[in-house]
Amino acid sequence: MKRKARTTARPFRPDALTWIDFLVIAAIALTFVAIASTASRAKASDYTDPPTFSMDTGNSSAHADLIKARIGIALLNR
Repeated sequence: MKRKARTTARPFRPDALTWIDFLVIAAIALTFVAIASTASRAKASDYTDPPTFSMDTGNSSAHADLIKARIGIALLNR
């Protein structure tokens, strides 16, 4: 008696890449290029001095007096 060949079940595998596969590969490549180009340009600054701020940021009473004087002069010269 001859034995019959058994068929084995195997998952479906397409033979070629589809257009979706190419889109995924292109997206991965573009992401890698974008990250690599950003990382190569981002360098730490060697400037270590802290920033200096001007103390002349608010209105002092002397400035208020000058403004009032200019308004008074402008009103007199009308």
